Amino acid sequence: MYLGGGRVAKVRAMVLVPILDPDTHLDRLMDAYADAVNFTIRVGVEQGVTSLGSLSSLCYRPLRQRLTLKSMHVASAIKHAVGILRSWRRRKRKGLPVESVPVFKGTSMRLHKQVHRVDVDTGVLRLSTARGMRFYRIGVHKQVRRYEASGWRRRESLLLRRGGKYYLALCYEREVEPVPPEDVIGVDVNENNVTVCLGDRVVMFVTHEREIRTAYWLKRRRIQSKIRTGKRREQLLAKYGRREKERMKHVYHVVAKTIVQFAVERRCAIALENLKYIKKRIRYTREMTGRLHRWGARLFQRILAEKAERAGVAVLYVNPAHTSSLCPVCGHKLKESPKGQRVFVCPACGFEANRDVVGAINIRLRGLQKMGGATSAPDRPPMNPEAGIVRAVDVVDVLHPERVVGSTTSAALDGQVAQRSSQTALAGGGIQ
Repeated sequence: MYLGGGRVAKVRAMVLVPILDPDTHLDRLMDAYADAVNFTIRVGVEQGVTSLGSLSSLCYRPLRQRLTLKSMHVASAIKHAVGILRSWRRRKRKGLPVESVPVFKGTSMRLHKQVHRVDVDTGVLRLSTARGMRFYRIGVHKQVRRYEASGWRRRESLLLRRGGKYYLALCYEREVEPVPPEDVIGVDVNENNVTVCLGDRVVMFVTHEREIRTAYWLKRRRIQSKIRTGKRREQLLAKYGRREKERMKHVYHVVAKTIVQFAVERRCAIALENLKYIKKRIRYTREMTGRLHRWGARLFQRILAEKAERAGVAVLYVNPAHTSSLCPVCGHKLKESPKGQRVFVCPACGFEANRDVVGAINIRLRGLQKMGGATSAPDRPPMNPEAGIVRAVDVVDVLHPERVVGSTTSAALDGQVAQRSSQTALAGGGIQ
């Protein structure tokens, strides 16, 4: 998301809290809401309309007569159906596979501010149902108290049903003053590291994602071979799946927080590769395809974009084609160096660097071009020779900061990163 210069932007956040004492009234409310949404969807498809006004005039009175829903619940259901119909129509126009009539499964429900109240201090949800006002206990997360105390404004909430359990999604909003970008930070997301070009220097965050995900994958394979079926098998697989997910999300949050701090201090925008549909383009060996499908590049980009948005930092998405294989100085095709498979050298100008460093530099240059600060992208024709040539690279090991020497040359990264990765691999990825 690119925040225009000088305009105040609204940023949103959501916190999920459990409902501790659900009852049958919630089930009836959710089922009636799902019926209302599906009725509105069918009317919209039959009549060929997706506007909120038209569907409200067609569906409001029939829904009020046939269902035991409050007026605000009916209005929320119609609004929910409009969003589903518009998404369905967009997919249909793009030629993507769609159902003849979309079906809402009743897993979520919009709660207007007039039909519910949340008391954070006492942990009580007051909800209007067909049987009147009901009170439920909720588990208030510490993040909720942070938002309440730091000036975030609460908006409408969501009631979620997941596997027989109920959750309340509290939605918050606040205004953020955008940081006027004076430069661009290039971020290259790789399978085992995140490389950041700050203009005058490059920082490589070694995440060890490949070793961690491979170790958990092997752990799950051993469980599947030893326990063929049963509830215990499912519990173990789910447990290690959650641990892998939470461990990598922690790494992503640590790296993203640091990058956003760089951007705020230097008054920079953040440039990322547009990796949408990247996994659909993966066509390698079975082992490599499995590794890349476990790679969480898009998740990291989403976390980074959310943190940047809350800090008022602009995020740019650039074309990812050839960012790691074109020389950032002259634009010629790089060739592999005898020093290592991830070290590239330019046959035209002699520029030599790790391919991840090359990718970060080129992403930054393309971001500058998108902002109007560069004359051309790192593609043929040639770039300006002064366009950010970095010889020293700071390496940060996210999992083991004590192992890392402060900086190294860009061409000598291959051996050092491989050594740290092998240390993590020997430790089994640190599986817990």
